[in-house]
Amino acid sequence: MSDEKASRLVVLGLACALAGLPCGGLEAGGAGSAVERVLETQRAAAELSPSLEAFTAAVTARSSESRAEAGAGVPWVELQQEGVGSGFDWESNAQTTLRIGTPFNLPSHARARRDLRDAAEEWTGAARGAALLETAGEVSRRWLELAAVEERLSVARRRLSRLDRALALQRVRLDLGEVAGTDVTQIELAWAGVSATVRRLESERRAVLELLRQHCGPRCVPPRVGDLEELVSLTATPAVEADRTAFLERSLLWRSRGLRASVDRRSARVMESTAWGRPEAEVEWEHVPGLEGIPSFDAFGVRLRFPLPAGVSGARTREAAGARKLEAEANLRLEKARILARLETSLAAAETARSTLDQLEPVLLKVEGAEHSLAEQFRLGAISYLVYIDGVARFDDIRLEAVEARRALLEARLDLAVLSSDAGCFPILEIETGPAPESRESKP
Repeated sequence: MSDEKASRLVVLGLACALAGLPCGGLEAGGAGSAVERVLETQRAAAELSPSLEAFTAAVTARSSESRAEAGAGVPWVELQQEGVGSGFDWESNAQTTLRIGTPFNLPSHARARRDLRDAAEEWTGAARGAALLETAGEVSRRWLELAAVEERLSVARRRLSRLDRALALQRVRLDLGEVAGTDVTQIELAWAGVSATVRRLESERRAVLELLRQHCGPRCVPPRVGDLEELVSLTATPAVEADRTAFLERSLLWRSRGLRASVDRRSARVMESTAWGRPEAEVEWEHVPGLEGIPSFDAFGVRLRFPLPAGVSGARTREAAGARKLEAEANLRLEKARILARLETSLAAAETARSTLDQLEPVLLKVEGAEHSLAEQFRLGAISYLVYIDGVARFDDIRLEAVEARRALLEARLDLAVLSSDAGCFPILEIETGPAPESRESKP
């Protein structure tokens, strides 16, 4: 049979299959829910992730520094003895002075420090929530990566199984003298290539699983074949308003960045208010011994010290505080630009992947039936092994393209869920958000 005739038979077989033969999709994912597996893996990461633990410790340390900065200062006590003898014995004419003092805040100082303390406490909760959200997003990306590897491995194993059957059939034909030895060799070479692909994907799966376990330990729940398709059907790309303000108000990441900028601004305000130092109050008790018939007596005194707003040091401190405010505002604008750019990228990726799936899904509904028709034609000798191998590879390419499109769509929806704190985009741990960054900003 000529190759031209074989090609026509392939086309006819594909047309018949695409016209209405029954079909099946990717392998089933088994018992359980893909959503449950994702969420359980996220919970494990929330408890066991080393990166989350390190970030939480850093947030706690920064918050503690801010609260310490908001304090009024350290009180002191001073004891002074005069007239002690050379042998450190108490002399009757010894004079004793005891002083106790502390810096204190004027009303403007106290207000600035109270605002800083409140902002630090609010930022701590939001920052920990944002860190948990980012950790859940990171471990979910690893989970989706592993799910895609599982899908590719399933496709490769199915191709290897089909080549096993084709190779067995060709060997029988070789024994009957119907085909040449080179025909068997060609399928053996194809089998060897697919077998190597299976081994490579198995190794890749072990490596990705190990990376996943670095985030969530042994409690992570690996994905199953079919989880990507299930999650695509259960998730949705959100409709984001043209005005991104409403989106930002829902974003815990943006709220955390805004509160961090608020902490920096209020810290600068504290620097400004105490650029020349803080006032101090001191009380003193002094015991004066008797001398030449004059009886001893005790004296009490009070001392107040107020810094003068003069000097280069204070002026430089105020300049540094102004620079810190500008830095906080610049960083906030930068974070806003990054979040919005990340939003636009994720929306575009989701749209592209969804469009690709819309084109592939109708074809996928027909692929298995078309593949069965092709296998039957090869079994009956209507087409050559080369046509059969090429057709099988084309069908698998369609499956693999669908796998990558589903993964890209789910990764984009996952990123949108992290950005918007919306579990409707993708299954993700629910974290309390709260008011927008500027809602508690005190008036200057």
